[in-house]
Amino acid sequence: MQSNQVEPMSGKISDYRKYLTPEGVFQEFHIPVATLATWRCRGGGPVFTKAGAKVLYNRADIESWLVRRANTSQTVAA
Repeated sequence: MQSNQVEPMSGKISDYRKYLTPEGVFQEFHIPVATLATWRCRGGGPVFTKAGAKVLYNRADIESWLVRRANTSQTVAA
């Protein structure tokens, strides 16, 4: 399945726990809701989906996005 497609849910309760609202992302990952909104408009943020008017993030997508953004070194200014 391509990364921009959402897996269909089986209807199990555990499937629904995979998804977070922007407020849920803030509670778990401390990424501000306004920042997520900006990234949705401008790009550059984690993959999201919409269920009607509701924005949802797959927990695994957020975690992998954070890993990809991890810095392996820091440059010290001279």
